[in-house]
Order: sequence, then structure tokens, then C-alpha cells
Amino acid sequence: MSDIQSDRVSPKSKLKSLLFRHGLDVSYVSQKRRAKLIGLPRIRPDHVFMCSYPRSGNTWTRMIVACLLNPDLDSINLDGIDTLVPDIAEPQYHNDKARVYKDHRPAFDLFPRVIYNYRDGRDCLVSEHKYAVNALGYTRSRKEFVTHGRGHTFGMWHEHIDKALAFQTKYPDRILMLRYESMRDDPRLSVTRIAEFLGIRLETIDFDRILDLTNLNTQRGASEQHIDPRKRHTIGSGKVGGWKQALDASEIELFEAMSAKTLMALDYPLLNRWAGETCLGKD
Repeated sequence: MSDIQSDRVSPKSKLKSLLFRHGLDVSYVSQKRRAKLIGLPRIRPDHVFMCSYPRSGNTWTRMIVACLLNPDLDSINLDGIDTLVPDIAEPQYHNDKARVYKDHRPAFDLFPRVIYNYRDGRDCLVSEHKYAVNALGYTRSRKEFVTHGRGHTFGMWHEHIDKALAFQTKYPDRILMLRYESMRDDPRLSVTRIAEFLGIRLETIDFDRILDLTNLNTQRGASEQHIDPRKRHTIGSGKVGGWKQALDASEIELFEAMSAKTLMALDYPLLNRWAGETCLGKD
């Protein structure tokens, strides 16, 4: 959420956002109350929630999921996924037929099952700042964005992912971790993993059709024509490792100082060796 938008958020929503950011013990909360916390009328046992830190490949995965659950689709776009895989934050698209929902908030204990996208946080930083400037009117520098973000509605990058990793350790069968870079390397394998997690028989899937409909280059070209600036800038370049050219030394140093432990846990190499040594020293 941008600074210019934050004033429009109700106090109740801000409180809920803080609770989600810092984690919730919901073991004692009924399913009905859990649904209310999430923002749905109810939660079904077959519900799956797609979660990620912003700019981690969530939109691409939503399109893949939409195609898997709707094998008769002959096209997919940003408007289509709003109804096929609704965003929790947009209740006007909620419907009884939806099995999979998107929610950026790391409230994993509230979700029966989770598909979690993650991406190198330095690439997320570049993409998220660009989106905030172009789509939301954000005016601060990228270095300020590292520490201030868009109000950090969903927490810091490393905080968000640390919660997902902790949830995976506790409930490995309830979460599918999708690495963005692996999706780019082998999208067919990623479609297979998503289908298996959703319980869809592989022999029923037209992989070529799904890969064609969800091709990032095609979808990017279509999104750039959208009248809504938020959707026009939703699908970025998707470049892997672009942060090495986009970020300056001070921005990299600051981000790695904050997120070194998480970057290393996910096997993302550090540019500043001292950040890793400092992190290991703390352990």
C-alpha cells in the first residue's frame, strides 16, 4: 500500500494488517471466526490460498491456476483472473464457485492450504518500487523504499518469507513453495507441481495450452494496454537477477544487511560477503 493510499484504510483494517504482519496464534479460533478474519463468508476444507510477498510471480501463478481449474478456457487475462481466482482484498469478486483465493497477507494459520510464491528479494525490491512509482504515485527514492516500503502492509520481505518457511516446517503438507526462478527455468514442471497440489490428474492437462495462454511476454503486452494503471503495470519484465544492474551498491548493501539470513536460507547468493558473516556471527 502506498503512502498516498494509507489514509484511506480504516483503523480496523490497519489493526488487522498489523496482526497479520506479526503473526497470529489461531489454534483456538473457530473456522467461522477465521473466515471473518480473512474476509470471507466461510472457509471450505478445499479452499486453497495463494500467498506471496508482492512482485514474486503471484499473478502468473494465478493465471496457471485459473487455466488448470477451468480447462475450457480459450483465453486468460488480468480481468478474467479477478473472478476465477479472486483477490481477498476485492470482495466484489468473491463467489461461491471460487476454490482458490489470492491474499498477500502472511496469515498462513488461517488458510487450510497455501500456494506460496517466492523470489529473490532484491528483484522484488526493484519491481515493487517501479510498480509503486508508476501505478500508485509513490515519490520516495528506492533506498527509502527499502526501509519504508509501501507502508509495509505485508511486512518486510524477509519477515514474510520467514513466516512461510516456519509454516512449511510445521505443516509441510499444507503448503506448496514455488520459487520464481525455477518457474522461469521450467514452467512445465511448475504447472505439474501446482496441479498435483490441487489434486488435478496430470493426464487431463493440456500443458501446451496452459503454457501458451500464460506466456509472460504475451500477457505483458496485453496488460500494457489496460486502462487501469494498476493493471497496466502489474506484469513487469520478470527478469531474473535484474537487481544486479538496477540497484546501486548502497541499496544492495542495505537490503542484504536486513535480509542476509533469509537470502542464504533460500540459496540466493550475497554480493556483500560481510552481510553473511555478520548473520552467521549472530547465530
